[in-house]
Amino acid sequence: MMLLRWLLILTLGFAAGWWLRGWLPDRLAEEHSATREPAVRATAPLPAEPGLREQFEQLLAAEEWDAAVALYVRAEARGSDPEQAAAMRQRILGAGRVVSGRRDLEGALALLERYTFQHHRDVEGHYRLAEAAERLGRPQLALAALLDALDVELTGPDPEPARARVAELVDALVAGRLAIDDRSGAMRLYQQVLDRDPLNHRYRFLLAKQLEAAGEYRAAQRTLDEIPDDGHDPVSMAELTRRIAESSALATRFAEGLPLTRFGEHFLVDVALDDGRPLRLLLDTGATRSVLKPQVVARTPGAERLPQRVRIGTANGVVSASRYRLPGLTLGPFRIDAPELVVLDLEGLAGVDGLLGLDLLGRFDYRIDPGSGRLLLAR
Repeated sequence: MMLLRWLLILTLGFAAGWWLRGWLPDRLAEEHSATREPAVRATAPLPAEPGLREQFEQLLAAEEWDAAVALYVRAEARGSDPEQAAAMRQRILGAGRVVSGRRDLEGALALLERYTFQHHRDVEGHYRLAEAAERLGRPQLALAALLDALDVELTGPDPEPARARVAELVDALVAGRLAIDDRSGAMRLYQQVLDRDPLNHRYRFLLAKQLEAAGEYRAAQRTLDEIPDDGHDPVSMAELTRRIAESSALATRFAEGLPLTRFGEHFLVDVALDDGRPLRLLLDTGATRSVLKPQVVARTPGAERLPQRVRIGTANGVVSASRYRLPGLTLGPFRIDAPELVVLDLEGLAGVDGLLGLDLLGRFDYRIDPGSGRLLLAR
């Protein structure tokens, strides 16, 4: 009897446990689901953050540029208020256009730099940064911003507008209207463009021209060889190829240096204009500027008067003088592209067309050898 009672208790306990096994997890799941939000609510946009725009304006007023951009990025990522995020973006992009004072413009520049760093794909940001940099007289920063824009535009359907803007600024820099007016600076600019846009063969051709003018004939020809047959104007390519060959041959023939003529305690050296007319210049390593007489400039085709005069020291004191840019000068085997010279009378120097100073001579490794009466030049 006792055995039957224990068997009945065990049977009932087993049945109760089996029933609780199915009922209890379901019950707990129902209670848990009642305490949490529906799944669709978890993916919905977060509620708008109160006073976000006010915080943003306060950060701008305090010149907290990093924090302001970070706040905008957060607002855009939350997606709680697209209109507010869009207004903040336009406030950043328009910062350089609504200010006039230099301090405010520098602040706009700093803000745009932070923005483009975090939003590299936003081409408009790069263009606005370039505009602000140009207004502040910082063309190198403007060029960097335009090259960043070009980098993005090259992956799109039409990079030509970006190429045109880059070309406009680079050409202005090389022409000396902004900051760069030397050959090495021009070559660095061309290489910067080619690093971003290697198929822009216009700049490869211009780089080859600069190398040829600098006397680096092998490098010039190698650069020219990298341009495909249809990559640039074939007439210009053929002309540059001819000039490289002729200049290289000329350099070989003049390896012994240029003859000098004694002129009192100084020396005279012969140079040539682009039209082949010879000039006799006094070699003056103490002069910082090269000089031509007015009558020489008047007879030189293509001489361009530059707008700004310079003050230069002479035997009669400091005087104001005009500047001219010539198409070119040939000094032995080397051609000097677009040299700038000062125009002065040089009274008392009969039979001399001007002075060759350090501004042009310093472009070479040079040595004056009085014993042999030679000017030794190398690049």
